[in-house]
Formats: sequence, C-alpha cells, structure tokens
Amino acid sequence: MTEQAPSADGVLAISAALMTAWQHLAPEHQALAKEEKETTARERQGTLRRMRENLQDANNQMVFVLDHLATVHGMRALGLHGQHSQDRSGNDYSPLLPVGDPDEKLCEAAMILGVAIGNLDKAYVPTQKYPALARCRCPQSMRQLFAGLRDAVTAMCAELMTRDLADGAPELEPWKGFLDELEARVCPIVILPDQAAWPVSKHVAVDPELRGKLLSSGCGNAERQVVLWLMFQPDDRQQPPGEIAAQLDLEPSQVEEALEKLKAVGLLRDDGTLLGVHRGSVPA
Repeated sequence: MTEQAPSADGVLAISAALMTAWQHLAPEHQALAKEEKETTARERQGTLRRMRENLQDANNQMVFVLDHLATVHGMRALGLHGQHSQDRSGNDYSPLLPVGDPDEKLCEAAMILGVAIGNLDKAYVPTQKYPALARCRCPQSMRQLFAGLRDAVTAMCAELMTRDLADGAPELEPWKGFLDELEARVCPIVILPDQAAWPVSKHVAVDPELRGKLLSSGCGNAERQVVLWLMFQPDDRQQPPGEIAAQLDLEPSQVEEALEKLKAVGLLRDDGTLLGVHRGSVPA
C-alpha cells in the first residue's frame, strides 16, 4: 500500500493541474467565437473559425485526458492491473478479455496531452494575410491555462518515471519549454510606461487615473497599443484606422474594434480624444 500512495498522489496532481488549465480555456474560445461572428471579411472569418476549432479540439483532448486519469485512479483503487481470468490450473486464461491496465491508460493520457498542446499551437499559427490574429484575446486566462499545462506536464513526467513508464510514453519533457515559447508569442506581457515616463509637460498632461483604468478595464493588447499611440501623438487630429494599423502592425479591423471598445469602457470620447489627456497649457 505504501508503494501506491506516491502514484495515487501523482495522478491527483496531474488531474488538478489539468483542471486548472481546462477551466481557463472558455473565455478565449468565447472571445474567438464572438469575433468570428462579428467579422465580415470571409478569409479573416475562416482564420478565426480555424483558431476556434483548434481550441475546441484541445478542449476535447484535455477532457479525454481527465477521463483517462479518473480511470487510472479508480483502477488502482480497485486493485485492477491487467489481471486475466484463471483456468483450472490457476494460470492466466488469455482467450478471455482481461481487465484493464492503469499503466496503459496513463501512457494513453500522456500521448493525448501532447496532442492537446499541439492543437493549442495550431490555433495560433500566423497566416500570411492575417498574422496579427495569432494572439490571445484573453491573455490573463490563457496564462493560467499555460501555467496549468506546464504543471500537468511536470506531474505527468514525474508519474511516468515513478512507474518506470518513461520509455513507453511520449517524450513530454520538451513540451514545457515549448509551452513557454508559445505563451511568450501569443500572450506577450504589455508593460505600460512608468508614470514618470508618461508625456507630462506644458503641452500634454495625463490624468494619473488613466493608467489604472487602462489596466483594470479588461482592455487587450490592441486597445493598449492604440491608447499609447494616441497619447503620444502631437495633436488630437484623428487618423483613419488603416493608418493607425500600419503604424502599430495591426489589422485595420483590429484598430476599429479597439476604438469601439475604448469608447465602450469610457476611455475614448466620440470625437476620438482620450479622456484624462489634456493638450495645451497645463491647467493650474
């Protein structure tokens, strides 16, 4: 019994980490579905559909892994480990189906986990026409997902080693570094300038609350880029979304959506000027 305790704990650790990852996938899938529905360009819509479907596949595979882990845990608890029925002499009787083997289920779970990670990568492969789409819409949730997956891979590797199954299972260890690279690419950390670095002079004054609103309003990377770009312009003259997009390496539709969201959360006036930014002489 003492030998089984570490393995049982290992399966629980994998399950807990994977549940954390799985539960944070919904906001990203929901955001992609909404963006796909609101997009009119057919090719762009097709790219968003492909991204959403890859996330759906990753979701399904994570669920399969959780089901396999539950089976492994239950089989071990019941003492099932591939036994055969016995003939009159007490020997294994192979013509009849034996009970399942939890080690085989664990190896299958490890393989499916790798496939799920691969589908996450497929979701964010940049296309030639719309490379800017290959980024997370809900970076905070997705960072939790990536963290959960890294923990799940670490726990899975440890459990396979404990059970002497490393040779019979897929090589999962490299997936941890791969997840780091994928997260850095699709969930870049946006660091806003320190307050002292914001444009404060006789020409421009920034309300200190603007930075806090920008960080707490649920704005994504595109919205932050547009705000900072608008803030550092020499005047309030509006430019077409296409010109702003070219400056920021975004799609025009992304800029249009960002401007609408900034208006909706109360950071941008209808005339295109930022709330909390004063141009001209600083008021006394």
